[in-house]
Amino acid sequence: MIHVFNHPIEPTSLDEFHQEKDGQEGLFDVNIKRRKEVKYLADGRKEINGDLQEKKAPNELWRTTITRGMAQEWRERAEGGRLQQARIYLREMAYNVLGCLTNLGTSLKAFHPPSSSMTTLLLVALNIFLVLGLLRIMKIL
Repeated sequence: MIHVFNHPIEPTSLDEFHQEKDGQEGLFDVNIKRRKEVKYLADGRKEINGDLQEKKAPNELWRTTITRGMAQEWRERAEGGRLQQARIYLREMAYNVLGCLTNLGTSLKAFHPPSSSMTTLLLVALNIFLVLGLLRIMKIL
């Protein structure tokens, strides 16, 4: 027995064989989205679904690219993207560390003159704080 689905016909024409029940939608969508049909004319112009696409001037393309790039950068600044947040955090952290080291340096000078071992110890401590801050920014710790 030859059934509708065993018969070699196109799936788009199956809708005419399908009978819908009253008040229900059909099984097949008649409004199938078709691919855009792209053609190139002999002079190099592009035609999509019969509509001729205009070529844009290079200056207009550059203007669009630069405008979109600037808009993206302004949006990141306004919304505070990850890079912007990291910059702000590092700037604040560096300011706090400098203030702390300045206060620590003045208090150490009052007790005794700085030695090279104390300076090395302070630099190692500063590096540890900076590495921990960087790891925190990257959400590793």
